[in-house]
Amino acid sequence: MRQILILLLMTSVLFVACGKICRDKDCGVHGDCAPRGDVNKCLCEEHYTTDADGACNLETRNTFIGTWRGNHVSLFGTGSDYYNITIDAASFDLGKIKIDNYFQKTCPSGSNLQVYAKVTDGTHASISESICTEYTTNGGNITFIDPTHIKISGELRLATSTLNYEGIYEKQ
Repeated sequence: MRQILILLLMTSVLFVACGKICRDKDCGVHGDCAPRGDVNKCLCEEHYTTDADGACNLETRNTFIGTWRGNHVSLFGTGSDYYNITIDAASFDLGKIKIDNYFQKTCPSGSNLQVYAKVTDGTHASISESICTEYTTNGGNITFIDPTHIKISGELRLATSTLNYEGIYEKQ
């Protein structure tokens, strides 16, 4: 009987402590509190990450959005001058971004080459498709080097040509 009372007492203390920890934690609209020992942690919904206050209020893709300046080198060692790319939200899909002026290529229509990328987390995205039908993408990645620099690598195909590129870009 005594063991049952001790077990009940310990369970109720643990329950009250966990409830109290999470009761004081605001995880935002897109997160839930999960107690971890004496602290709490916000678990965010897919495509969301924590803000400066620890609440799940930021879309993960927002870390990529902006104007970036850099240059690239092809597999053959030829480089480019510095140029800007723009990364925007891709419509209503929270897991996608759109890159304009991808590797400084132009579609036959005269517009900048644009590609979509699927955001895997706040520091990585995978190039998924080209908006210009003449160019196709075969893989490609965006990776954060630090908060103000990204590395983009990828392969483009135009007709029978395959072009491999890699570039470093700085947030403007």
